[in-house]
Amino acid sequence: MHPKDILQELGLKVTRSREAVISVLQNSSNPLTHTELMEKLPKNKSWDRVTVYRILSELEEKKVLRSVSSNERITYFELKDSESDLHGHSHLVCESCGAIKCIEENIPLPHEKKIEQFRISAIDIIFRGICKFCQ
Repeated sequence: MHPKDILQELGLKVTRSREAVISVLQNSSNPLTHTELMEKLPKNKSWDRVTVYRILSELEEKKVLRSVSSNERITYFELKDSESDLHGHSHLVCESCGAIKCIEENIPLPHEKKIEQFRISAIDIIFRGICKFCQ
């Protein structure tokens, strides 16, 4: 979906900054830190760091963005596949360098009957270990 359509569907004002942030996230194969996202934004404009944080916060509040934290207290951001995407996919986090990688395979989840009387809003599965570059 085009960034403009996403923003309109969310009821957010369409701005160049919001469109650019969504576009960068859509074109990334892995979650990005705020700094990585800033580096990938078009170079023809001066980007305000606080504005980008605010956009990320808005998108997460609207439940179209997921944040994943590494062991170094670094937050990575990625777009969800859909609003109903509670689980999405799992992540690998290197305990040495903090690198994060997506696992596209779905991990089996507990059967709903086992978790009655509890409305789940999100499921985050993170595998922590040492990546091949740090071993």
